[in-house]
Order: sequence, then structure tokens, then C-alpha cells
Amino acid sequence: MLVLLVPFLWILKPFWMTITLALVFAVALSPILSKIELHLKGQKKWALFTLITGLIFLLIIPFGLVLLKGSQLVIQQIQNLSTPESIARLKGYQGILMTHLESLKNYGLEMDSIQEHIWSLGEQAGRAFTHFIGNTFSQIPELILMVFVLLLSLISFLSMREKSRQFLEDIEWISKENRKKLLSAFKSCCQTVVFSSFVTGFLQALLTTLGAVIFTDADSVLVFFITFLFSFIPVIGAGPVSFVLAFAAFLEGAWGNGVGLLVLSGVTSVLDNVLRPYLLSGTTKIDGIWALFCTIGAVIMFGLPGLFLGPLIGGLTMDLIPILIDEF
Repeated sequence: MLVLLVPFLWILKPFWMTITLALVFAVALSPILSKIELHLKGQKKWALFTLITGLIFLLIIPFGLVLLKGSQLVIQQIQNLSTPESIARLKGYQGILMTHLESLKNYGLEMDSIQEHIWSLGEQAGRAFTHFIGNTFSQIPELILMVFVLLLSLISFLSMREKSRQFLEDIEWISKENRKKLLSAFKSCCQTVVFSSFVTGFLQALLTTLGAVIFTDADSVLVFFITFLFSFIPVIGAGPVSFVLAFAAFLEGAWGNGVGLLVLSGVTSVLDNVLRPYLLSGTTKIDGIWALFCTIGAVIMFGLPGLFLGPLIGGLTMDLIPILIDEF
């Protein structure tokens, strides 16, 4: 078994995270597939085809189009930052900011030094943003491959769900009652992780885009794209997007728009740091704070897949350990 299993797992090493995510999504989508089968009177192949087709046309293709459009807009904006007009505009913003900071002279601060530091911070922030976007774009070919592997793995897991359920039901090292509890906890954790991650990300992107449409003239597709990307960063979330828009509004003297965007920034931050842990802890035994810690730690260890794996591991640990202690 080791001779067969070790090389099998070794050649699949590049896809471990993707296959694990596919398993999580398969468990989360299994109830939907069962409902489709019920409507199609037990035609399993057509039900699976309907579900996968729906995912492709309702999720994968729209997200891909938004990703493509957002990528083009971000590249265009980055290129525009190097033009003389953009540099003059940024310096104009800096002048407006320095005008508001004139009162700091009364405290013995040198305005030239402050101006130099502000410009330096702006340059560092620009380089950091460009580096982040560049890394994101450089991973697009890998992302396409991962989506392909994820989709095929999802189809495989969904088609094998009856055999997998039967295999788990035949396990004899744990009682039937606790076996049902284990399976129920695993299903609940998978569904909660997927639901909480996508719901909070979509809500943050939607609210920020609505705010941008109401209070600014920014491109809605670009704002939605950037906000959705930032929503998958733990703790930070999508709040900084609205904050940057508010800061630009203040520099232009649009105080009402700036205040509205600041309020929106606070709301999106609450959604990321409160709603997500609340949803994770709502159907599992893990506390919201520990769900947040597990998410952050998993993202540090595994990258973006940790956004799903962290809460899943934490939730399963809190749910399964009491069942195993009761059993043994």
C-alpha cells in the first residue's frame, strides 16, 4: 500500500490544495445536487451536468470576464500614473493636503519635511500596490490551471459521493451514532466555510461599488474587482478601498462624499472582521475569535486556499474532538 500510495500522492503534490478545496466545494454543493436530482426524477448524470453548467455560466464565466476587464483597467491606471498629467494631479492633491496641515507649524513641525515624508509614503504605497497587482496578474496562468483542476476534481467527487458515503457508513471503528455526527459536522463545516467566504466577499464588493457609484465617478467594474480581491485578505479586508476613495474625496474638497465613503469603509470592515467569524461560528462550535485566528494562520501557511482551509480545520477540530472523546 505504501509503495502505491506514496508515489500517487507525490505526483499529485502540486494539486493537493486544489483537490482539497474541490472536496470542500463538493460537500457544500452536494445538497444542491440532490435537489436537482429530485427534480429530474433521479437522473444523476443530467443533474450533475446541470449543476456544473450552472456553475460555469453563473460563476466561473462572469468572474473570469470581471477578472479580465478589471485586469485591463488596473494595467491602464498603473500606466497612466507615470504620465505628466497624473504626476501633476498627485502633486496637486499633495498641495491641498499640505494646505490643510498648515496648522501644524504652530507645533514646531517643518512643513518641508512633512511634505517630503508624505510624498515618500505615497511612492511606497504605489510600489506596494503595483507589486501586489503584479503578483496577482503573474499568477493568472496558474490560476486558470487550478480552476481547471478544481472543476474536474469537483465533478469527480460529486460523481463518487454515493460510493464515498457507503464507504464511510461501512467503517466499523466508530459507532453508528457518532459516525453520523462526524459526517454531519464535516458537511456543516464545508457548507459554512464556502458560504461565509463568498457571501462576505460579494457583499463587501457590492457595497463598495455602490458607494463608488454614489459618491465618486470611479469605474464600477474596477472598484468591484479590486474590492473582491481585497476581501479575501484577512483582517484588512476591503475597508481600505473605500478609505482611499474617501481620502481622494477629501483632497478634492468633497467633504460629504468623503464622510459617506468613510462610513462605508467602516461597514465593509465590520462585514469582514465580524460577519465572517460570526457565520463561521454560527453552525460550528468554534468561537468567532478563534475562527479569525485560524483563517489568518492558514493564509500565512497556505496562501489564498488557507481562507477556506483555516476555518475548516478549526471548525472540524472543535466539532470532531468532543465526538471522538465520547467514542473512545
